[in-house]
Amino acid sequence: SFLPSERGFRSFAIFGAMAFSVAYELIEWGAAAIFGGDTGANYLGTQGDVWDTQKDMLMATIGAIVAQLTLARLHDRQIRALDGET
Repeated sequence: SFLPSERGFRSFAIFGAMAFSVAYELIEWGAAAIFGGDTGANYLGTQGDVWDTQKDMLMATIGAIVAQLTLARLHDRQIRALDGET
């Protein structure tokens, strides 16, 4: 297998999803800060939920974990097929 560690790769994928989610939320916050006032608040679309950003990041993390748990075997079979194993 060309992957050094299946467990390490899966962790990397989850952390990657988390990092992407954080980056997106920071960009969104930056755009809202630039627009300012009601325009910025409307752009964020939090609808008064002060935990919206954290909920978005949590859902991205849960989605990455669920994807790993449900698709890992299929992925491993496809990698083995590419390597010529049965």
